[in-house]
Amino acid sequence: MKLLHTLHPPLAGLSALLVAALLSACAQAPASREPRAPATVTKLNWSAYIKENDHDFTCGTNEVMIGRHHWDAEDKPTRYRCATVFQFKDITISDVHKSDNIKESSGKRFVCPPNEIMVGRGHDDDEHGPTWYYCGKPGNDYWGNPLSVVPWTTWIRVDDEEKHGEVECPTDSVMVGRWHIDDETGPTEYLCARVY
Repeated sequence: MKLLHTLHPPLAGLSALLVAALLSACAQAPASREPRAPATVTKLNWSAYIKENDHDFTCGTNEVMIGRHHWDAEDKPTRYRCATVFQFKDITISDVHKSDNIKESSGKRFVCPPNEIMVGRGHDDDEHGPTWYYCGKPGNDYWGNPLSVVPWTTWIRVDDEEKHGEVECPTDSVMVGRWHIDDETGPTEYLCARVY
């Protein structure tokens, strides 16, 4: 403060304005290193039950998947839980695309492409039939930077049998991957992620 008092009075006022402007800019800018502020995920209601062996489900506009519940064999019900993502503003989901078909019982792990979130799933026929997924890209963060989708390092196993499976990603996490092997008596795992 002594420096400001020793400057010519008009320069002292200019310096104070410059300091205030710099402090304001620093307060508004995110740290340059990743990850940025974590997004919050707001759960929505479970979907209506649909038949596992004949469905093609996607969450609503700008919604993402966070949970799935299936009961019994392939001709029995499945339902999904969707959510919205918020990081200082509502996050949009764009560029939604369908994956290639995967044989349900094959034991092949599916993970959405980097920095994308699962927004839907479909399945036809029994465990030998195809399963497909829908993934979408979250919009930019509050500061206009691309959001990062950071998967957890471990998969969540649901019971020991698909036919008793209900899963929800942990708080403020979204679904990005799924794995299943065998028929409805086989295990299923899910991969969740945080959004920054």
